Amino acid sequence: MKSALKIILPLGLLLAVVFTVTVFSWYKPKDEDKDTNVGTETISTGNGLEFFTATRKWDPSPEATLQDQAFPGFFEPGEVPQATHFWFRNRNTGKVTFRLLGVSCTSCSGGRVAPIPPEAMRALLQMAAVSALPVGPVAACPPGMAGTGAFLTNSLKWEAHTFKEGSVNFHIPPPADADGWSPGWGILELNFKVRPNPMTLKAGFATIDESNLVVGQDAFTIEYAPAQGVEVDKSAIDAGELADNTPVQTHVVTVYSPTRTSDDLPDLTVRVVNPRGGEAGPFVTVGKVEPVPTDELTRLAARLASGSGKAARVRSAFRVPVTVAAKVGSTRPEIGRLDRELWITANVPGMEPKKVAVKAAVTGAVSIAGGATDVNLGSFKQQVGASEQVVVTTEPAGAVLEVVPGSARPDYIEASLRKLPDAGTRGQWQLAVRVPPGRHQGEITDGVVVLELKGPTPQRIRIPLRGRGVQ
Repeated sequence: MKSALKIILPLGLLLAVVFTVTVFSWYKPKDEDKDTNVGTETISTGNGLEFFTATRKWDPSPEATLQDQAFPGFFEPGEVPQATHFWFRNRNTGKVTFRLLGVSCTSCSGGRVAPIPPEAMRALLQMAAVSALPVGPVAACPPGMAGTGAFLTNSLKWEAHTFKEGSVNFHIPPPADADGWSPGWGILELNFKVRPNPMTLKAGFATIDESNLVVGQDAFTIEYAPAQGVEVDKSAIDAGELADNTPVQTHVVTVYSPTRTSDDLPDLTVRVVNPRGGEAGPFVTVGKVEPVPTDELTRLAARLASGSGKAARVRSAFRVPVTVAAKVGSTRPEIGRLDRELWITANVPGMEPKKVAVKAAVTGAVSIAGGATDVNLGSFKQQVGASEQVVVTTEPAGAVLEVVPGSARPDYIEASLRKLPDAGTRGQWQLAVRVPPGRHQGEITDGVVVLELKGPTPQRIRIPLRGRGVQ
């Protein structure tokens, strides 16, 4: 008997130490939480339920409580309820009613409460003890305790309510602590549906004893933000001027997810698209998509937060190399504005493609004299129409320039070229552009005339048009 006691007593002490270290390392209140008059938040006033935290928000800093470090903070909007737990101890010797006083969003929130019975407490303590043995109980054993959440939520008897029900009461029995295994522990789970706009969910409760007296009040806040399953670190790439001798450029787009691991981002694809229609061509290309190593995600989140001024979480990320070339073999892009888009998609429900614009200004042997970049028709009477002329220069002087048939937009635009005397080493051409009477009213958007420089390696130039037809 004595030998048995020598074994049982140390084990019981170990379990007690492990439980105390584990629970209070997870649920120990911050110093600011101890002030029951911080705004509208309170922690366990009176003699009802003793909660160890009243707020939940994502905080990855080492100083934060482990439950705030583990709280995701960023969720994809939808009707799937999200949840977080607040542990408590029932300090009342009788049964109590935990009554909802008010909540900031009745239609998107709910909750459930469960006391932890002796058999569940025994299992919890044993899990804590086993997980602590390899490293010692002072480690608070968060890796080994990872299974306790699933164990508790599956084994406890929960009383659940949606907060749109109106009158919401949770009934908590007195602590069943006859054998010393259940000192009145329990769990309040608050759940919420994420809407598209950021929200701080607030909920207030009163604890009422058997004589119908209010013996405690608690107020909770949950801070969270909606997030897309896939985000990008930039909306545009500006490649600057591209001349024939411009070196190939490589840019990097980082695709990341605040809510999903890399395994939850199936079929991540990146395509190059010409926003004007037609082939994208070989001048903007995408290389192999590579995952960002896990040990770099924290630094990436810090960079994103620094750039946006908002907190950022990164659960997974990928690097997309983007190459911009001024020439591929003997093929050159059209002189003028080069516009492409990267369309990034993944097999994520409800996800729309993320777009990254790629822009460049292609220079070459054809340009508008005087440094102009377009043909400005100005404001003109709709019933009269408009016309404008500009001088286009070519290099060398003997080069042949033509209007590409059927290329003008809008399609009723009339364009013609007339050769002018050369100016030194450069050829000169007069480009005439005309809007016929009665054909256009309002702003000319995406207007263009396309010219082609003839030769062994022909090159085109897109000359934008602008103007406004009025009554």
